[in-house]
Amino acid sequence: MSPKIEDLQKDAINSIAGVSTLLRNAIAAALPVAPEQYLTMAIPGTVIDLEDYDQGGSFVYDVRKHAVAPTTVRQSEARLIGNTGKSVARSYSRSLDALVPAKATISSSDGIRSPGNDNYNNAMNFLLEKDPEGRNVVEVYRDKQKAWGQARSDWDTARINAEEEAVKKFPSSSGDNYIGKQKRYINDWNQQNYYKYKTAAQAAWMDWVVNGQKYNVDYNFGMIDIDSIMTRIESSKESLRNATIPDADGANEVYGVSLTPNRWATYCKRKAEGWYDRNGNYTLGQLDAEIARLESLLNSFTEADKMVKDPNQEYPVHDAKEPPVKPTDTQREMEGKLDSLYKAQGNLAGAKYNNDQVQSDKNAPADKKTESATALKTAADDVLSKQKELQDAQHAHERAQQDWNDFRLLTLQDNARNDVTGWIDSKKTTIEAQLKRLNELRTEKMKSDPVTVPVITGATAPKDDQDKDTPHGTSIAPEGSELANPIFRTKASNAGATPPPTGGATQSPPSAEDADPWTTITFSYSATDQATSATQSSWGMKVGGSVGFGLWSVGGSYAHDESHSDMQSDMAACDVSISFSALVVNIDRPWLYGELFQDIDLGVADGVKLSPGALRLHRMIQDQSLDQIGEYSQFPAYPTSFIVAADTTIEFNGSTKHIEQHFNSHSNSGGLSVGYGPWSVSSSFHEEGSDQKVQMHTTSTGCKLSFGAPQVIAWVSQILPALPREADINPLTQGAGVPIPTTA
Repeated sequence: MSPKIEDLQKDAINSIAGVSTLLRNAIAAALPVAPEQYLTMAIPGTVIDLEDYDQGGSFVYDVRKHAVAPTTVRQSEARLIGNTGKSVARSYSRSLDALVPAKATISSSDGIRSPGNDNYNNAMNFLLEKDPEGRNVVEVYRDKQKAWGQARSDWDTARINAEEEAVKKFPSSSGDNYIGKQKRYINDWNQQNYYKYKTAAQAAWMDWVVNGQKYNVDYNFGMIDIDSIMTRIESSKESLRNATIPDADGANEVYGVSLTPNRWATYCKRKAEGWYDRNGNYTLGQLDAEIARLESLLNSFTEADKMVKDPNQEYPVHDAKEPPVKPTDTQREMEGKLDSLYKAQGNLAGAKYNNDQVQSDKNAPADKKTESATALKTAADDVLSKQKELQDAQHAHERAQQDWNDFRLLTLQDNARNDVTGWIDSKKTTIEAQLKRLNELRTEKMKSDPVTVPVITGATAPKDDQDKDTPHGTSIAPEGSELANPIFRTKASNAGATPPPTGGATQSPPSAEDADPWTTITFSYSATDQATSATQSSWGMKVGGSVGFGLWSVGGSYAHDESHSDMQSDMAACDVSISFSALVVNIDRPWLYGELFQDIDLGVADGVKLSPGALRLHRMIQDQSLDQIGEYSQFPAYPTSFIVAADTTIEFNGSTKHIEQHFNSHSNSGGLSVGYGPWSVSSSFHEEGSDQKVQMHTTSTGCKLSFGAPQVIAWVSQILPALPREADINPLTQGAGVPIPTTA
């Protein structure tokens, strides 16, 4: 009996949880995360588009041709960062609305800024003082501030115009070094105009400070306006509004981000190109499966050819009956109807002629005219009747011809048998040529894709029975580990090995810009570790929504394809070794003022819970306190970096028959969807070779999956400080509060 869909879903979720937890521990060990941050796995991972921007891609562009990232790339990066679940921009904006000034105090007996207080009254009196022209201090301050702002705006406008003029003078068609020419033009402009705009802005600033009494106004305004801290919040909101970028469809907006390293997508593309250079566009298993498919098809064509040529066989239709009406009979019937129509047409022509004569004769009796008109109508009705009879006869003849044509084809009469045998022979010739070519490819592939054995590089084991985090694992040498680190590259190094593609960059010696930014992570675990980890962490799969991807898809075809269940059983029973290259990409949001949440002059409105703080959040996660975590769902943290995995190899040691059968049977049948933990890709054997994103290789102790597509598999998030703050927190601020406790 096939397993129930509920059981398959449960097994899938447990497998995802177990693998992802072990992977998370391995990443955290290789790329330590600060206490005020936490690491989450992306399920499923996001496959990175590696097509060049010039070819319609989303992320990869040549920094030598673009001084600033193209708008399309900025839009794509903003969407990538924005697809992490809840919108950071919207959550941040709502959280800003929840921030309120903390209670302001001053050093006074009552500690309250309010009318009647000397400091408050003195500040108000100063701000209301008027100059000889009748303007108070605040109005003068405002005018001076506007003048300084205009001077800065003029400077910025002139600089932008200079940059646009540089692009017009030196477009991309002006030569290879057009970016350098643009930069030189802008530099020359700065040399000529810098002091003009600089001194104008400086003079306006000095006028504001001296004649506008800037610092005196700021100080006294702060004495009476306890909400002056809110101006920083409003500045953040303004920055958020200014950071919007129209999406490609023009109907929506995304919020700009800055990713570093800025060539992260280029690094991913180089990794993928290196993967294709090493693995090719297909595996030996795919070749064997395609050869087997064509051989089976050739056998079927050969058998069909025998049946067609055997006079004793009725193929492709047995015991077909002749149609009841023959075309010769319908032909005679149609000819008779045609003859009748000719006669009726002649009668109509005679009746029309006679009627015209009678009707034009003024002396003809009325009854004769009536008789003539009646004869004309009778002749016309007869023609119409004969036309309908001929039409019916033609249709009957066409049906009879079609029925007999179908019968002749089904029974291979006349020339049909020769046509069919000729068609079969052409197909057999094509298949034989394809098989010859594939067998030649197989011979070549065997030389570059030999059967491998695991090469042990290390091992891990728990320290004692209390150590639940360290798995039982044997580390296996990943593909490419026999080569030295790229930083040691020389012209003579890696002799005999195919160098990785560089996208046109200098390969020897490598520049700092081209230094390898990847970190290799290798870890392994046993089947027991996987099961234990799944039991301990499956609760986490309840947070964050649905599960549906790759081999682990918990709906649709998964429930009806028993090969998924068999394969999953194989994977769960195997010891696993995983190796991949990790790239950490940092996220900078110029519009997100994270320091606002650290500011002790700000708190949150009553009843609002933004964040429990790093210590409490880690404790909630450890204790699986879902209800408490739900109370702080508005903006407890935000992603500050993501981790891309490339060159991923997952090696299964054990019985992998069902894994290999599933992969080989699906990869050549038009489509394949594969996933393990966060890794998930869909691939089709009938796509271009460059689109093949996953391969399966047989080893002497099992098999290994190799993922060619770089994927975002994890996110690192910054945890906000506790908001609302703890009641006993008393930071060093202005004013007289409860004394700070001191230690003896």
